[in-house]
Amino acid sequence: MNSVAPAATRKSEFPPLDSCPDALEALEYTAALETVWEELVARARNGHFMATRRFLNYHGDRFQDRSLLFMRNGKALAAIALHQEGPEWISHRGVPFGGLLAAPELTTEQTAAIFQEIFARMRAANINGLRYSPAPSVYQTHPFEDDIFVLHSQGARLLNVKLAARARLPELLLMQERARKYVRQAVPHVKVEHDVALGEFWDHLTGYLRHRHEAIPVHTKAEMADLIERFPDAIKLLAIRDLDGRIVAGSLVFLTEHVIRLQYSFGAADPAAPKSAILALDQAAIRKFGPGRSWIDFGTSMRPMDGLLDLQLHSQKERCGGRGMRVETWLWTVGNGA
Repeated sequence: MNSVAPAATRKSEFPPLDSCPDALEALEYTAALETVWEELVARARNGHFMATRRFLNYHGDRFQDRSLLFMRNGKALAAIALHQEGPEWISHRGVPFGGLLAAPELTTEQTAAIFQEIFARMRAANINGLRYSPAPSVYQTHPFEDDIFVLHSQGARLLNVKLAARARLPELLLMQERARKYVRQAVPHVKVEHDVALGEFWDHLTGYLRHRHEAIPVHTKAEMADLIERFPDAIKLLAIRDLDGRIVAGSLVFLTEHVIRLQYSFGAADPAAPKSAILALDQAAIRKFGPGRSWIDFGTSMRPMDGLLDLQLHSQKERCGGRGMRVETWLWTVGNGA
């Protein structure tokens, strides 16, 4: 347990804070702190169910957990889900994105102090790098980019940028008319199913990913069954069947307060399947889950074999009304400024 004194950044953006009376307390996460963590997620500017311990814990012992909580006067102000891989700490491979969870009252000065504490702990543990993937802005209830500013000021570099496609709700205003026509044509010939069985869904998903990308899902079927049981209101399965009852498109949907996230989506591996089915699927997700939400996240379209943009897949998302938004990973290494 350490006290975290607010600290200036490398380029002196902040004045000396030696007289600040509100030092933060850093705690290594343990199961005894789960309630404190969950309460912070519920009120954080960038909280979502994927940042809860109930979600993170499904990984079991797969990751070497190094998560930290930051307290002031007995109340959590920030937390970060971290795990160790070799000589690096990472936030976080077990979720679509990680980053520092920020309470509404967390300040930039306190954010700088938190990263100084993280860097100090890394040095003490002979850790030489921090890989950091922050929550995209559409998942925030109020702005929080102080973390990126602080990391950059401490010499972190932008390691990787992926391109996601997202669109504002309730209407896909930028959806191409040709796509709208395809949806209208598809509706009489397909049926939307909201309660498809996971086993049938997973067989189609894995078959499509193998055929289309030579890839497999990040999650196993057993893991996803566990997650659906933990979060029945936040994880949903959608499928489109043709008139013969065959699944021709499907999506596993993650629902946050403001975002419909299409975590896994697939069309039919059969080239003869109707191409409009995936467009009808997007419309079904919006009709079912869109009310009260502000965004739909179609996800990234990066090729797993080389990390380059799959332009054909991204263009399909653009036809549905999505537009490009970056997904960043930053790398801070020991000796860079802090």
